[in-house]
Parts: sequence; structure tokens; C-alpha cells
Amino acid sequence: MLMEPTRQTLVAQCQSGDRDAFAVLVNQYGLQVLRPARLILRDPSLAEDVTQETFIKAWRQIGSLRSDDPGPWLNRIAGRVP
Repeated sequence: MLMEPTRQTLVAQCQSGDRDAFAVLVNQYGLQVLRPARLILRDPSLAEDVTQETFIKAWRQIGSLRSDDPGPWLNRIAGRVP
């Protein structure tokens, strides 16, 4: 049986460039970003675009993540997506 990596391990793997680990992060935190975007924007399609852009920016800025909990960091990125 394969065990899920801890958040700290997952973040470290992402920061070392592991795209598979980043895919796990997207799967774990995607709804956390999408739900508030839907509530705020009231447009499901636009909310999905914001969510996608959030994760693109997150991948590019993964080195700036200083916590083992990416949730608040992702929410800050989402709040700055035009």
C-alpha cells in the first residue's frame, strides 16, 4: 500500500520541481481555491479560469512557499489573479 506524502514532503517535492507532486497538490487544494472563486465571481467558467491561473502562478512561484500548508498561500495567489 502506498502512503500519501505528508504536506511538508509534498511541498518539498514540488519545490524540487516534481510535477507529479504538484499534481497531487492541485488535486488536494483545487476545490479550496475553486469554491470561494465561484462564490465571489458568480460565474462558474470564470471561477475555473481563476483557479487554473492560480495553479499556474503557484507552480511558477513555488519557491516562495514558506509553509508546509499551501492553502493560505494559494488563496493569496487567487486573490491577486486579475
